[in-house]
Amino acid sequence: MRKIQLPLFLSGLLVSVPSWADRYPIDGATRLLCATSESVECTEFDDCSINLPEVNSVPRFIRVGLEQGQVDALWPPGSGKQSQIGNRIDLVDRVLLQGVDNRVPWSATISKETGKFVVTQSRGETAFVVFGVCMPD
Repeated sequence: MRKIQLPLFLSGLLVSVPSWADRYPIDGATRLLCATSESVECTEFDDCSINLPEVNSVPRFIRVGLEQGQVDALWPPGSGKQSQIGNRIDLVDRVLLQGVDNRVPWSATISKETGKFVVTQSRGETAFVVFGVCMPD
């Protein structure tokens, strides 16, 4: 097994993330700017593949309008992708969102403390999971 060693300055960046999260809490925000980092595609009885978001046609940047009830793709530019938020549940530590995009259901969980999010979507025999992070917009 190959060990990965982070240079010292990268380790410092990882340690500094909590202070960034303290300055940009999600709780109380009405709009969020989110960046996707990873997309996972799985099928039954098969291996899952981990990809860059664009490999699975997932936008790199999205805006979540919590009051407007809408999710808009910002990158790639001109994609015009939009999805309505059909259900929103505010919990103490996270926000849960649900909707349907092109007749395909999706569900998202956003941490109020860190801004990290996970989106799940299933299409027939395939499941997709997208990871990323949000900040107030």
